[in-house]
Amino acid sequence: MARPVESFRWDMLQPLIAAHERMGTGVRWSPPTWTATSKLIRSCEAMGQAESGRLVEMYKNSKERLSPLSDPIDVLFPSV
Repeated sequence: MARPVESFRWDMLQPLIAAHERMGTGVRWSPPTWTATSKLIRSCEAMGQAESGRLVEMYKNSKERLSPLSDPIDVLFPSV
């Protein structure tokens, strides 16, 4: 359980604050780029499309093998 804010010991942060101050203004900050994230999203979209095609084929094969019965996926369950 987290400690209440009143009892937080700020002196524990002194080493971190001191290290930050030692870094000085020589450290340059640049905004993050979304290049890697965009690549990951495109890869996931491509994988999803490929997987979708594979699942459609599996569904078609299942329907053919189960014929004249229906595929269990086709069952509509009533919402409660």
